[in-house]
Amino acid sequence: MFVRALTNLLLLPVIVVACVTPGAIRPGSYPVVAAIAVCACTNVALVLRFREFDTRVYGLIAVLGTAAITASSLVLTDPAAAQVVLGILAVVTTNVAVSFSPRVAAITVAICLAIGIVVTTVRAQSFVTGAMTIWVFAIILAVPTATVVRLRQLLSSAVESAEYRASLDPLTGLLNRRGLLTEFTAIASRAAAAGRTIAALVTDVDHFKDFNDREGHAAGDILLRRLADTVKVTASDSAAVARIGGEEFVVILDADLVTAEGEAERIRRTIQTVSNHEGLTVSIGVMVSAVNSDDVHGATLYRLIDLADRLMYRAKNAGRNTVVAAGAGF
Repeated sequence: MFVRALTNLLLLPVIVVACVTPGAIRPGSYPVVAAIAVCACTNVALVLRFREFDTRVYGLIAVLGTAAITASSLVLTDPAAAQVVLGILAVVTTNVAVSFSPRVAAITVAICLAIGIVVTTVRAQSFVTGAMTIWVFAIILAVPTATVVRLRQLLSSAVESAEYRASLDPLTGLLNRRGLLTEFTAIASRAAAAGRTIAALVTDVDHFKDFNDREGHAAGDILLRRLADTVKVTASDSAAVARIGGEEFVVILDADLVTAEGEAERIRRTIQTVSNHEGLTVSIGVMVSAVNSDDVHGATLYRLIDLADRLMYRAKNAGRNTVVAAGAGF
């Protein structure tokens, strides 16, 4: 906001010069100077009034600013001074690049360059001077604007990358609770729209603490990464797989009770096979529930996980290395 207000205040020297040095402006240009002052003051007032601009307000500010800058370059008698003032258009294009798409920024650069070509053609004292002035003016417009566009793209990419990393468990690369909630929202929305059920599978490694105490935490971490890969590969492609703490993994999928229980059994058997030499197995609780559009939120996810967690403990109490599943009414 400060930069946009400052852009318009940059025109004040033109107004001051017009007042104290009449010979610095073209004869009969005082009405134009007054219009420049009105445009600049209007823009400053708009900037200070609105913290956030919609497209119409921003468009008005850009048009008034561009008009005032163009008019300022035309009323000055010194061609060099006129070109310096015209260079302020670069601030307009960079401001647009900060707030709008690259396409809009490119259009703004093209418009401002066209204005610069017209003004330079009118004011240039020779063809060579005019051509060089236009070339320099094009660079002044394009380079800062392109730099801002590129920086915005890099920033957007960095933010997306940071958000993606923030949704992953650093040890296993599976989703964490934050990432699981995002995926759950998508899965539950699809299930609700189609009138289908969703399932939560909570998988816990049997006797993992004993393995950790016997083999060490480093070996435990390696094992968890291997188990995480196994669950990820074995689960359905459309399922969301997460590690929610310790040796506990969660799978969320759009499935009925039979399908979900079958998936849990497949995961259990596969882990038993790949962990045969360690002698480790898993216990899995499966909770299946109907979902509607009002249930697509974190509370529903955590309720499903809690119920599946209870079923997982039933599996452990039943002797471990087994699956216990339930549906509505559990």
